[in-house]
Amino acid sequence: MMEAIFAVTPSETIKTKLIDDAKRAQPRYPPGLVSGSLAIIRDEGIGGVYRGLVPVMLRQGANSSVRFGTYSTLRNFVQGSGRPGQPLPGGITFGIGAVAGIVTVYATMPLDVVKTRMQSLEGRQYYRNTLRCMAMVLREEGLFAFWRGATPRLARLVLSGGIVFTVVRRKAAPLYDTHRLRSTSNAWVCWIPTWGRPSCSAARTALDQAHRPPCKERGYNRKSTTARCTTHPE
Repeated sequence: MMEAIFAVTPSETIKTKLIDDAKRAQPRYPPGLVSGSLAIIRDEGIGGVYRGLVPVMLRQGANSSVRFGTYSTLRNFVQGSGRPGQPLPGGITFGIGAVAGIVTVYATMPLDVVKTRMQSLEGRQYYRNTLRCMAMVLREEGLFAFWRGATPRLARLVLSGGIVFTVVRRKAAPLYDTHRLRSTSNAWVCWIPTWGRPSCSAARTALDQAHRPPCKERGYNRKSTTARCTTHPE
């Protein structure tokens, strides 16, 4: 919410007003971000750059909730159906992130349309608040007007969703593996196969990397399929 108040709303309001003003035969505001922003503030006051604050806050919150909720649901479904307990490849993670971006666009597009209408040059004159803006758009333009202009935003969020979740997953994978290794070492039990000469060398190496006491072989039963190796600090 603080992001919407201090960064997103002012920047998007200024951007929308400058774009609308540039379409006029005789633009009111000078070109350039700084000069244009100062002209808007002089003309409308500081409240002029905070038009559409409510829909921006709702959209930002909905974006995060829908995107991460959809990604988590799809990821758990894919891991549970075919890859239980295994990290997903980058391609599958990118695809899940892209689908999460698609769902986010169509779920939050009405709020984005209301935000854009309220931040336009005519928004101050026609739309007094968020509910009035939604009612006027619905009455004058129909229900599907809330999803007008979804294609450019769709392309942006599909790519950003896939890239963000792929990068985050790659960065989090080593931390996940270390946590899983340390959780296993906390049990103070290593299970090793019985074929060949059983030893705890693999467990010793892994535990050393996790800064845990090494695993030392205590007993071995050739008739069993596994040998239990308890550990203690050496």
